[in-house]
Amino acid sequence: RERRRLLSLLEETRPRGALLLSGDVHYAELAGAPRAALPPGAELLEVTSSGLTHACGLGAVGGPLCGLQHRLFASHRLPTPHDARRPLPPLPPSAVAALRALGGPAAGAYPFLNFGSAELRWPSDPARCEPSAPPSSPTGCGAIVVRIHHALDGGTALEHSLPLGLTAGQEAERWRAAQALPTIFDAAAELRAAVAALAGGALAAGLLCCCGCRRLARGRGRAAQRQSKRD
Repeated sequence: RERRRLLSLLEETRPRGALLLSGDVHYAELAGAPRAALPPGAELLEVTSSGLTHACGLGAVGGPLCGLQHRLFASHRLPTPHDARRPLPPLPPSAVAALRALGGPAAGAYPFLNFGSAELRWPSDPARCEPSAPPSSPTGCGAIVVRIHHALDGGTALEHSLPLGLTAGQEAERWRAAQALPTIFDAAAELRAAVAALAGGALAAGLLCCCGCRRLARGRGRAAQRQSKRD
C-alpha cells in the first residue's frame, strides 16, 4: 500500500528529474519500466547501490544463490549497454566460479562491492532547451548520469543517463509505468505457485511409487507363502 501511495503521489505531482535512491541489499541494480511514449533513458526510476563492505556475490554459497535470485526476479531491472563490455575487478576464486556457472552477472545488476555516483549535466543554454532534443546536443536539456562503480578499483560496472527537461505528461507516464511493474512479491507468488505444483507432483509420484512398492512386496510375500505350502 505504501508503495502505491508513493508512486501515485509522484504521478500526480510530476516532479522533474525525480529518481529513487536505495541501498542496504548487498548488491547494486538499476530499475525501471520502458515505455514507447518515453524518450530513451527516461525509463530509469530507481538506483540501488550496496555495499562497500559486504556483497551477496562474494561467498562460495551466497554467490550462486545471489546470481540465481537476480535471474528469477529480473522483471523490474533495466539492462544497460554497459553490461556487455564491463570489466570485472579482481575477485575471489569462489566468486569467479559462481559467475562462470551462471554465465556472468545478471543484466542490470552488480553483486559485488560497489558504490554509486550521480553526475548532473546542465544544459549549455537553458533558454534554448528543447525537451525533444538529445541531452548532449546544443539545445538539449541536460541529464543525470548515474553510475555504479567497482569498490576495488572505481571502474564503472553499470551506467544510465536520465534526460532532464521531460514534459509534465512524460514525467507522469514514468511513474504510471512504475505502478504497472511487477514487484518482487508478485514474482515470488508466481514462483511459489510453480514450486508448489512441482512439489505436489513429486509428492504424488512418491505416493504412487510407495503404493506400487507395497503391492509388489505383498505380491511377492503371497507367492512365497504359496510356494512354501507346496513344498
